[in-house]
Amino acid sequence: MNAIGNGFREDQGAVLLPLDGSYDSFSLMQTRYSRPLSLLCTLIVLIGLSGCGMPSGELLVTAAPVIAPAGGGFVSAQTVTMTDATAGASIFYTVDGTTPTSASARYSGPIAVSRSTVLKAMAVAPPSEASAVVSANFTIAVPQAAAPVISPAGGAYTAVQTISLTDATPGAAIYYTVDGSTPGATSTAYTGPFPLAGSATVSAVAIAAGYGMSPVAAASYTITLPLPLTATPVIAPGGGTFASAQTVTLSDATSGATIYYTLDGSTPTVASPVYAGAFSVGKSTTVKAVAVAAGYNLSGVASAGFTITPVTSTPVVSPGGGTFASAQTVSVSDATAGAAIFYTLDGSVPTTSSAVYTGPFSVARTTTVQAVAIASGYRLSGVGSASFTITTVTPTPVISPGGGTFSSAQTVSLSDAAGGATIYYTVDGTTPTVASPVYTGPFAVGKTTTVQAVAVASGYRLSAVASASLTINLPAATPVISPGSGTFVASQTISIGDATSGAAIYYTVDGTTPTVASPVYTGPFAIRATTTVQAVAIAAGFSLSGVASSTFTLTGVTAMPAIAPTSGSFATSVVVRLSDATSGARIYYTLDGSMPTAGSAVYTSALTVTSTTTVRAVAQSPGFSVSGVATATFTKIAAGSGISGTVAFSKRALQGAFVSLYAAGQTGYGSASAVVSSNASITDNAGAFTVPYSCPDPSRQVYLVASGGQVATTPAVSGSSLVLVTLLGRCGSLNTASATVVNEMTTVAAAWALAPFVQAGATQVGSSSTNAAGLASAFLTGMNLVDSVHGTVGGASLPAGATLPTSEMNTLADVLASCVATPSAVCSGLFQAATPAGGTAPADTFAAAVNVARYPGNQVAALYGLVSSSSPFQPVLSAAPSDWTLAVRYGGGGLAAPSSIAIDQSGAVWVANHAGSVSKFTAQGAALSPSTGFTGGGMYESFGLAVDGSGNIWVTNAESSGSVNGGLGSVTKLDGTGAVLSGANGFTGGGIDFPEAVAADTNGNVWVANYGGSTATLLASTGAALSPAGGYGYGDLVFPTGVAVDGQHTAWFANQGGSTVTEVPASGVGAIQVSCCQGASGIALDQQGNVWAANYYGDSVSAVSGAGSLISAGYTGGGLMGPRGIAVDGAQRVWVANYQGNTVTNLQGAAGNAPGAPLSGASGYGVAAGLSLPYGLAIDATGSVWVTSSGNDAVVQFVGAASPVKVPLLGLPGLP
Repeated sequence: MNAIGNGFREDQGAVLLPLDGSYDSFSLMQTRYSRPLSLLCTLIVLIGLSGCGMPSGELLVTAAPVIAPAGGGFVSAQTVTMTDATAGASIFYTVDGTTPTSASARYSGPIAVSRSTVLKAMAVAPPSEASAVVSANFTIAVPQAAAPVISPAGGAYTAVQTISLTDATPGAAIYYTVDGSTPGATSTAYTGPFPLAGSATVSAVAIAAGYGMSPVAAASYTITLPLPLTATPVIAPGGGTFASAQTVTLSDATSGATIYYTLDGSTPTVASPVYAGAFSVGKSTTVKAVAVAAGYNLSGVASAGFTITPVTSTPVVSPGGGTFASAQTVSVSDATAGAAIFYTLDGSVPTTSSAVYTGPFSVARTTTVQAVAIASGYRLSGVGSASFTITTVTPTPVISPGGGTFSSAQTVSLSDAAGGATIYYTVDGTTPTVASPVYTGPFAVGKTTTVQAVAVASGYRLSAVASASLTINLPAATPVISPGSGTFVASQTISIGDATSGAAIYYTVDGTTPTVASPVYTGPFAIRATTTVQAVAIAAGFSLSGVASSTFTLTGVTAMPAIAPTSGSFATSVVVRLSDATSGARIYYTLDGSMPTAGSAVYTSALTVTSTTTVRAVAQSPGFSVSGVATATFTKIAAGSGISGTVAFSKRALQGAFVSLYAAGQTGYGSASAVVSSNASITDNAGAFTVPYSCPDPSRQVYLVASGGQVATTPAVSGSSLVLVTLLGRCGSLNTASATVVNEMTTVAAAWALAPFVQAGATQVGSSSTNAAGLASAFLTGMNLVDSVHGTVGGASLPAGATLPTSEMNTLADVLASCVATPSAVCSGLFQAATPAGGTAPADTFAAAVNVARYPGNQVAALYGLVSSSSPFQPVLSAAPSDWTLAVRYGGGGLAAPSSIAIDQSGAVWVANHAGSVSKFTAQGAALSPSTGFTGGGMYESFGLAVDGSGNIWVTNAESSGSVNGGLGSVTKLDGTGAVLSGANGFTGGGIDFPEAVAADTNGNVWVANYGGSTATLLASTGAALSPAGGYGYGDLVFPTGVAVDGQHTAWFANQGGSTVTEVPASGVGAIQVSCCQGASGIALDQQGNVWAANYYGDSVSAVSGAGSLISAGYTGGGLMGPRGIAVDGAQRVWVANYQGNTVTNLQGAAGNAPGAPLSGASGYGVAAGLSLPYGLAIDATGSVWVTSSGNDAVVQFVGAASPVKVPLLGLPGLP
């Protein structure tokens, strides 16, 4: 066994056992009980050698089981566990004192002993022999419930007596007889006062949980009635469940009887309302009535309970069905306010699992639309239905040619896609009908005409009208281009004319054939390079002319020089290079803004510009005329006038890169960023830059983007391929005195921290207007990952107790750095490896990094293969990792066997420690709680933790001192500073019994899962109990260890002791179990209200709809192994902490194309994250996934791995 912190030890299964021998709820969760023998010892024995304390050749004997507790006298039921030290041993047991064999009951988990019992057990682990039989004698001596009190006392009476029974034992149920026999648990249960109209002996006993049956109380009554009893009234209808208000009538068999009645469940008397006629019951009510007639005594009490559950109105489909000639827009409505509508289009009867109606939809084919509706407090409606018959229209005929202008008569043919269709046509512009001429074959059109046609085929309706206008024109004269084709030394002025009066001329100069969409000729124009001019003409009453073409070969114009980089700002200097496409061209330039000539400076090598300069250049090649003038302006930025720093790639200066400052968007996730630098800065030979800027808002988050450039003498990397990013944070807090590095490492930090906020690239980083705090927190997290002054791992504000994945970050930086070696090859390799399945390849290095962050399990080996032994960032990973998640581990703050975890509105992380304390951290992992954690308030063996809407913290304590709640635990409430708000002992009312989990609802109330009592407790925001002393849901919950609350305040519980989850309404009444699971230990809800349960015993995750129907009994894969903590992110993906696998699993959620399919690999995410027995899991507003690591007293942050979630988690999760 391995010690895992603060007095706990770990068995092979997912178990925490205290070293003092007592058992807590971690031990109750054990399923894999074994203590492995030494492998060496096992081998020695199996090969027949002596050793391990055993003689040679002797077979191994399975260790005897250990029963805990080991028997004894008790005053309450006991939960008994059995373990065995032999690995893989199966335990068999009996509870009737007989000797167990391998045919006896097999032990699979804790068992309840509620009466005196002799428990015997043996174990066997083949090939070892069976163990010795062990025995434990349990004597359960429970206190006797108090005897009931019967009122009135026995005696002689002359009138009917109303008998009431009470008992002093809390929660006691009373059973009674009126025939003198001894009552028991099968006798009539007392539910309220009852009449006694004749002599009888009333006997009663009381039974309560944790108590023995009370002594029998008895009272004898002698009732001498001077008058007969009036007949008991008849209530019609006789009670039940109804969908609408009921008209109730009362009647009595005794002639002339007067009937008295109540509607509040109280017993009526002659002072109650007199029945005068039928009345309406419109809500759930208990009707009670008595009657009395002259010469008669008061009758017995008649009672009828009415439960009124109205049916939601049947939806109305509009239009209401019928036969239509075209697609119909269908809307569905319901008269019941707030009703949700579900519909089908395949003729099946809709249910609440069918498509949800969100707005009008189109019906384009014969279809039956059916719909149902349901509203809160109503039952499912009847089915609204409408059938739509969409008749087929004959295809529109095709006229060939399809109209146009022609220079000669045209032969026109008509056709139709419908086989056997008859075509009718006109040539005078009128609309054809079936009375028009029938088309029998091609016909000639010799003048301007409009041909129109319709068609009809058997079984089809008349088609739409096809129309074609044929304009028969003679062509205009072909234009004349002057001068004609030839070879010229200088530029030429071209004129075009046409002999057709009024003709418009259209021309091209790129060799393409001109059309009437080409440029219109308006006057002579110049050509300065070899060009083919082509022209056509058209005039009113004429068709398009033939094409005129002339080719002009100009041998004397030199290409315009290229200046690189183009205009921009710089800090110290900028290297400017000039080039020209004309072979042998000499370039002349000026640096004073004047026009260059052949007498200006001749360009021979790169120019270094150190002050604000306008560079102008022309070029001339022998035999060519001088080129046009190229111009670029470079502006020097004064020192201290902006953000300064250097851009490096592969740890070398990146020259000629453009650097700009951006402010993140605030109108949606991935919204466009705003440029806040006055112009782009160009890096000099040392990679230096200075970016002047002006903050649009001091609170906006800003970052640097560097694109393009080249390293030393290597070829320039394409500006669209190389993009590097550094996060700077709040614009109003920028430090202009400190230099900033932009490189691959800063880009890795930015990509992982901002992955949930990026759309298409570095210029689309943003959040919603309601999650500015989450975006700011993501910036701080990214700035903690990297030192922006040196471009290395670890920011200046990184908490002292944090552990970064240094080798992994170096490896990722090297993956990006590989682009500089051979850009065309390696960058394409990076972009290909960073392309998600079915997705689009990234266009630059930052987009590639974001893709790797979002899909950390995609092509891991291919990405790792881009790194070489000489890569610039060291040390690197020695082998490809299982995934590229970035996990940061934090300690301190009093962490001691941490269990549950939650995020408050500020983004702070709260953790419950099993050692009896609570820890608090900033969203960047800095401890805000003392080294002991926050303590007091009865915190002891703390498992569950939740944050309410007021920022208060609720903690469940599995046990308490014997003087507090009988040792059955408590709930502690803290404020946001860690101060106790629930007194010295915490809250204990409402049935608190070994509480394991807690969740807050939007009303400020909290639900508690009671593992020990298999019940639920509901507490008000003040801590006052809203549930009864025995809690809610007894009999419907089975050792619950998880709870989640939906938007309607309904609580869902994970039953680790069974195969179900349980839904408990806000009222606590009417709990429903849903079979789905295998020891569900954690539970979460998604945005649609679906329930996701982590099956600790099944290594799987189950899904149940909000209506309680099973979606899946268990999704597997993705590394699921002993799953415990579970949460759903803002994109409805499901995240699970694997307590036994020491990893995190990610599954597609309900919004995915394959819900439940694993997104993480076979081992899960975070194999190298340092997780040890991960218990709780939560997602914050930055998209980071936080996991408690109970085995090594740590919390782990998976940076930017998920989609952000609104915090604190109240009701259903969603994007903030």
